[in-house]
Amino acid sequence: MKNMSFLLTVPQMIARSKTVTRRLGWGNLVSGDLIMACVKCQGLGKDGAIERIGVIEITNIRKEHLCHITYHDCIQEGFPDMSPDEFVAFFSSHNNCPANATVTRIEFKHVLFHDSVDRSKFSPSQLNWWLSQQTKTATL
Repeated sequence: MKNMSFLLTVPQMIARSKTVTRRLGWGNLVSGDLIMACVKCQGLGKDGAIERIGVIEITNIRKEHLCHITYHDCIQEGFPDMSPDEFVAFFSSHNNCPANATVTRIEFKHVLFHDSVDRSKFSPSQLNWWLSQQTKTATL
């Protein structure tokens, strides 16, 4: 399973209010792919460890121009108080790209371990992490 960084939207991911992300690249995903959402995946340093947020399942993917984002998409991106123009400026500044850049719009749902999830797609360490998170949640 691939890791995907959500460094700029960790609170939205934890709150499960983010269900869409835009990326430069990632065009090889297909609906049904499972991705481990992480705080940061690269540049962790010698002793750095990946901090996992949770597993997401890709539900829709398409290419579009960044400047075509709608207000509804801003909400799905986890920024309900941001206008489309503000989102484009935010994305462009953090990704060093123009407003008309072609991006991959990735829609997803947050996945928990249910019987319907194919556990064979997860490594033993990912399964152990999820089980520990479920145990923590159950005791809160």
